[in-house]
Amino acid sequence: MRKDRIEERLADLERELKALKSEHRQSTESIILELKQFQEVLLEKKIAEIREEVAWRDMDIVLRGCLDEAAVRLDERLQEPCPRDMKGTCRYIFQKRLEDAAEKLKDAGSKELSGVAIEIGQDDADRIGRLKDLAPCSQCYGIYEREKNGLIRLAEKLSAYRNDIAGRIIDDYIRQLPDDMVISAIVDPLSHKARFRMMKSLSLGSMSYKELAEATGYDSGHLIYHLKKIMDAGLVVKSETGGRYSITEKGVGVMDLIKALYYKSTTTL
Repeated sequence: MRKDRIEERLADLERELKALKSEHRQSTESIILELKQFQEVLLEKKIAEIREEVAWRDMDIVLRGCLDEAAVRLDERLQEPCPRDMKGTCRYIFQKRLEDAAEKLKDAGSKELSGVAIEIGQDDADRIGRLKDLAPCSQCYGIYEREKNGLIRLAEKLSAYRNDIAGRIIDDYIRQLPDDMVISAIVDPLSHKARFRMMKSLSLGSMSYKELAEATGYDSGHLIYHLKKIMDAGLVVKSETGGRYSITEKGVGVMDLIKALYYKSTTTL
């Protein structure tokens, strides 16, 4: 082989080697970037969970503080001396009613609060409502009603605060979603009907290569190409023994989400 030809060939090999190194470096940098984005999402998720937990604890603490203050006010404002000598008993009953109401309000969502408030009022009417029109107990019952209504208003404010936090958590999740990772790991793998058919079929149980070919209508290179797409995305795995394909936990989660979104959209049409 001529010397100039050998030198040309060596130069070609050197260029190819540099190209491979560049491609490898870019691939490595891409993987590192995706890992960093994934870590950021996990961190944001943890922060969001802490925020939500604090909101729930705050609600419990604030309602408990309100109940303690209500106990003091009931003790101070109920009639003294009590004409029926029932102050201690009534104070206990009213305080217990407030505690029961706080427990119901704490566990209610914002949309349920008005219904819970009505339920508490109806329960009061059934159990101690006679005091409302019974002299001289009506005055003490009015004190209890004011404390109860204050408790309901406080629960509404706390629920609004909790909803605001929940909304911000969802916004944070959406903002932190890494575009490339979501598209490459979820959207793209399911963007072809053959791959989606495989996911639907595998959701019912593991399948062989031949069974997947029959389910999709694809075989040879086409089937291998589409199968590799969903396997690379971590949605499907192949068993080391038996050579059967199965959907992963991630794949089940993705299909559950699609199912929920599909049926929700069809029921709102």
